[in-house]
Amino acid sequence: MVDRASTTSQTVIRVVIMVLLALVAVSAYFQLDSVLGAFAAGFILRFVLPKGDAGLENKFEAIGYGFFIPLFFVCSGANIDPVTIVEKPGLFIGFILLLMVVRFLPVLISTNVSRDTRKLAFAQKVEIAFYSTTALPLIVAVTNIAVNSGIMDPLDASVLVAAGAVTVFIMPLLSLICSKIGQK
Repeated sequence: MVDRASTTSQTVIRVVIMVLLALVAVSAYFQLDSVLGAFAAGFILRFVLPKGDAGLENKFEAIGYGFFIPLFFVCSGANIDPVTIVEKPGLFIGFILLLMVVRFLPVLISTNVSRDTRKLAFAQKVEIAFYSTTALPLIVAVTNIAVNSGIMDPLDASVLVAAGAVTVFIMPLLSLICSKIGQK
């Protein structure tokens, strides 16, 4: 089957997408987050192709980045309530600051401690830390589970998802600014 991966039939791609859809459906049936089904499909793919296949991986990246990830962002954005964000600016800003504390700072510290990254310029370490602070997929998954379990208010989840979306925009921008400052 792998030897026909580059033919017009695209058998491997079709089988993996069918496995992905089946596992996402199973996740939905058991009221689990659909991201778990997608991760399971990735584990199965790595089991079938333990050494990987650059050509197949490029195709999966193209499908993922070209279709599934934009679809994920559209679905995530559809659940954001802008009025609630305006009504709860403290939660919105506080969550972004909390992400800085729990993601940015540990990464910055670890890049200074790790033997592999210790010699990087400080601006490069800050760039890495900013990129590590983007958190939308994780926030969407966790808030979906919390809302479905009844332990989180959907409006609060909306604010947290919006804050996560802002990190996807702001953190790479801050990283770029650091990069420009580091080049001077």
